[in-house]
Amino acid sequence: IDCADDPGLALNALRAGAPAIRVLHTAPAFDRLADIARQHGAAIETTPDVRDDRDLDLADAPDAFSACCAWLRRTASPLTLPTAHGSCI
Repeated sequence: IDCADDPGLALNALRAGAPAIRVLHTAPAFDRLADIARQHGAAIETTPDVRDDRDLDLADAPDAFSACCAWLRRTASPLTLPTAHGSCI
């Protein structure tokens, strides 16, 4: 889960059982978050300054479902995902 620079989001993700979180190295209390992640058995990655093609950012997506489908078509192995809105791939 990409938590950017939000320590609260990172803590909630860890409490919910996330196996890995991504946090900006400049985030407040980064060292403490890394320690808590280790205590939960979770991996912690630092966020690169640039996004790569595997990232899915829905913050500005006008249609999250279509954006997810497009991302899955681009990144996932061939499969069909039945959804309430029809098949995604």
